[in-house]
Amino acid sequence: MLIVATEEHRAHLAAALQESGPEVQNCMDCLEMFDARETLAKFMIDGHPSDKRFSQSVGNLIADARKKAKNAHRGLTVFGEMVALLWQDGNKVAALELERMWNDALQERSFHLHCAYPRWIVEQNQDLSMVNAICNEHSSVLGHAPRLRPSAGLA
Repeated sequence: MLIVATEEHRAHLAAALQESGPEVQNCMDCLEMFDARETLAKFMIDGHPSDKRFSQSVGNLIADARKKAKNAHRGLTVFGEMVALLWQDGNKVAALELERMWNDALQERSFHLHCAYPRWIVEQNQDLSMVNAICNEHSSVLGHAPRLRPSAGLA
């Protein structure tokens, strides 16, 4: 599994996994976690994601994680929050561009992708056409998670 998330969410996940049973803890060697902001910085140019840099940087992360997943006889699942960070920063066009890059990566490689947008980001948006555009980039959208507010570190 490949996780590209905020520091806060990586810490919560690590804590939850530490509290899990031994069968979950045995899978820890298959888990790769990276900081969403740091990963974004590797492929953003002038406020927009670069296809070439995305393919190189994220492509390498995916390739490495797939090797680990194959060694463990499992498929690869990728969870990401980079698009939500772009949206949160007000760069909705770049968020949509990055969604399309993820979809292109899905066509080229075999993995499961899960994106996370906190509900408050979408609820506060006045541009429904952008919300629809983002939702249309996904095969399914779940909206039943509890309302989340940004922590002081994310605001």
